Amino acid sequence: EGASELCVAVATDNKEAVQQLLVDPPRFQESHEFWEGVIETAAGKNVIDVVAKALDAGVPPKSDKGRDAYAAAAGEGHYETLSFLLSKRKPEKPEVLKAALWEATWNSHPYEEQRPASDFEKCVQLLLD
Repeated sequence: EGASELCVAVATDNKEAVQQLLVDPPRFQESHEFWEGVIETAAGKNVIDVVAKALDAGVPPKSDKGRDAYAAAAGEGHYETLSFLLSKRKPEKPEVLKAALWEATWNSHPYEEQRPASDFEKCVQLLLD
């Protein structure tokens, strides 16, 4: 529930389906359903081109439903995506950055198959700057 076809394609790394769905995507105002769950899923998987397309289509990085691309990127240690998001659209509310900071800090302790701690540290530094 709450995931569009594009969101599922991004989540499952189906690059061919993602490309097809993004050939001529609708604006967010025209089709909320098309973009449901996409930006935070793409941010959490470090798929910057999809994040960029979503932003271009008017998708908010933090939805009314509480979904948050900033926290998704920070929580996975994706410095590049977080930096891109912040360069394109800084959140108006400080609590959005606090949530992203919490995610980066909370997840910064390495365990098997996780991104290196330094990636999370870069996210923390970016959010503190």
